[in-house]
Amino acid sequence: RGGYVGIDSEIQGVTMKQILSMVSGTYGTPVYVFDTDSFQSRIKTVAEAFGSVGICYCVKANPFLIAYVPEFVSRFEVCSYGEFCLCRNYEIEAEKIFYTGVYKEEEEIKDAILYGVRCFSCESLTQLELLEHVARDMKVELNILLRLGTNNQFGMDEADIKTIIGEADKYNLHFAGIHFFDKSQKRDVSKIGEELLKLESLCREIKEKFGYAVEQIEYGPGLDADYFSEWPAEAEKKLLKEAAYVLREFVQNYHVTIEMGRFFSACCGYYLTKVVDLKCCGGLRYAIVDGGSHQLHYDGQMMGMKVPPVCILQRRKETDNMGKNEFQEWAICGSLCTHNDLISRRVPFQNLQIGDILCFAYIGAYSVTEGMTTFLTRDIPPVVLYSQKTGLICMRKRMETVMLNGGCMTERGIYRE
Repeated sequence: RGGYVGIDSEIQGVTMKQILSMVSGTYGTPVYVFDTDSFQSRIKTVAEAFGSVGICYCVKANPFLIAYVPEFVSRFEVCSYGEFCLCRNYEIEAEKIFYTGVYKEEEEIKDAILYGVRCFSCESLTQLELLEHVARDMKVELNILLRLGTNNQFGMDEADIKTIIGEADKYNLHFAGIHFFDKSQKRDVSKIGEELLKLESLCREIKEKFGYAVEQIEYGPGLDADYFSEWPAEAEKKLLKEAAYVLREFVQNYHVTIEMGRFFSACCGYYLTKVVDLKCCGGLRYAIVDGGSHQLHYDGQMMGMKVPPVCILQRRKETDNMGKNEFQEWAICGSLCTHNDLISRRVPFQNLQIGDILCFAYIGAYSVTEGMTTFLTRDIPPVVLYSQKTGLICMRKRMETVMLNGGCMTERGIYRE
């Protein structure tokens, strides 16, 4: 699996393996590392493939990367007030912020408007009334993208969207277009084709029935981040090319913004964790690491059945007969007291030892925010960013969670150097 991780590739005389080893030596384990150069390169690759479309970065995928989003990206999708505050802290232009989410509070909407945000999604008739009330109260015109729903809790039925457009004159809102994102992790672009036909049909009907030309389409193709294949770059390149071909005709008729998070950021992340115990129970080998499933997430992993991209980054000690040892399969488990803390059931390693540091790749999306952070009251790992230009930057030091679970800070304090 070491070829998958790609940590031996050399950039200006330095390998990612050397950089990651430096991080583990400085900050300990577990720790997250995000390669911002890789992140920016992926966004540029997507933009070049799709051509004349806008690009939107979904902040929820990885908020630590906000400041490294390329200037040409036209939008930042925020799904909560907290994500809006992060963008404001980074001084992201208000014109670039697209405020979405199934739940929006009045005071939070007003705060975003005071900052200058004017583009909001509308997910329900209740939200419509809320946005209308705020717009009238603050005497502003908001640009609203009506979210088209499917068979889940997101968005509205087509019938509701048509009703709103038919009564557009009674609102102090500008209905700028349609927002549509159904499911992520698509491997078959035929699904994208079906979704675009659905959007095309709705836009055409709205035009014919109400004389309303849809100005904007915010669309999330939900391309698959290839977590478990041996060579993901080739598979993702092929998928991106196919998706761009399917979208080519559609973007000629509408102003389209492509919305992505996982496909941009997954490839840029690494998670380092140390083997702290090895044992054999019931004929199976178990490796316990100091991290765990509360800090590491691969979409599509089920009960540890799949092998994620992982390799031994650094050995506690080298042995003379390394080349003679056969690979053994290990179940990699975290340090939580739950049966669910099973990262992968059968991972082949050669001469695995206590003290070895494992490197999990492709964790740039969601892992840093989606886990059960406070479970078992363990520390929250540091977050370190890397680029050739700036080197290593610690964005978050190791943090205790004792005070979050009803206790007091220990003598170590909140932060540990």
